[in-house]
Amino acid sequence: MIKKIFRIYREESLKGIKRRLIIRFWLIKFTIWKFFKSQVVNSYYGVKLNANYEDATFKFYVTGSYGDDYWEHITNKMQPFIFLDVGANQGLYTLCASMNKNCVACFSFEPVSKTFALLKKNVMVNDYSAKCHLINKAITNKRGFYDISIKANHSGVATMHPENNLTSKSNNNTETIEAISYIELNNLIKNNNKVALIVKIDVEGFEMNVIKELLKTQVAKEITEIYFEVDERWVNYDDIEILLKSNGYKFFSKTSKDTKHYDVYASKQ
Repeated sequence: MIKKIFRIYREESLKGIKRRLIIRFWLIKFTIWKFFKSQVVNSYYGVKLNANYEDATFKFYVTGSYGDDYWEHITNKMQPFIFLDVGANQGLYTLCASMNKNCVACFSFEPVSKTFALLKKNVMVNDYSAKCHLINKAITNKRGFYDISIKANHSGVATMHPENNLTSKSNNNTETIEAISYIELNNLIKNNNKVALIVKIDVEGFEMNVIKELLKTQVAKEITEIYFEVDERWVNYDDIEILLKSNGYKFFSKTSKDTKHYDVYASKQ
């Protein structure tokens, strides 16, 4: 145990040890709430969540396993903004943006029916329905109906990407979902006051498709930053960076030392 602590200290410093202790503390609370079958629980991030105990993403929400960086980034926005949450799941970052008084509106896209129902309930239990526009659809290059692969007990890895290994597993579940393109987005997203648009994308390999559609919209020039996930097993990061640079994005920052799976901030200023 002592050797393990020293290893963590060398690799992650005291901050890493503190974070692990915090997660353990919230894991204990999670276990207690699960035992008593609590229907609504508080989370590390300070938002209420409707119970979904068998789901890994819900557990990460409750225990703070997604870390603080992006949460604080959105919380500290000091100018008016609109938040686009593409792949909103159960709504962690939709709720984060909604808590910020400078957030004018949230447009949250979640295509999986069960996950969308939880997103809606979480927005309601935190009393942010007036600010949030929840869309039970995916974003792709052509409007229509598509199959999405879903992993039991892990809503966060649902994917439409044909090369994502989840789609090839024989025991996975699929659901037919609706998708829209930039044409429908133009009718959905209004920004009459021309405030900054902040975008978060987490779509398990479909990031390039979403980015391309967003760049075609009428509000594309008002998007000031995009935060997106990259898993290089099925995403070519270099292609995304080239595309974004050609559309005015100048600054790129990877949030992890992992060379294969990481998140990226792309911003114009």
